[in-house]
Amino acid sequence: MGILEVDNAGYANRSTINVNGWMMVSMYQGWNQATGSSAGLDFKAAQADNTTVNGGGLLSVYAGGIVKDTRVNGGGVLLTFLTALHR
Repeated sequence: MGILEVDNAGYANRSTINVNGWMMVSMYQGWNQATGSSAGLDFKAAQADNTTVNGGGLLSVYAGGIVKDTRVNGGGVLLTFLTALHR
């Protein structure tokens, strides 16, 4: 399984997630895992644009993550947690 992590103002554009691929998009992922909260941090959001999720692929978006112009095809999964934003 390949994992692409986009975090702390990271930006992914024109990505394709195929079988057993996983993209994690989060602004505060490490902080949330340690404390369960994103309060008090002032970072730019991580963002994934023009992403395609194919069958067996997983795109997970955590607090502060932004996903824009994303296509999820049959068998693909988009998971959102807390305050993720879809545009």
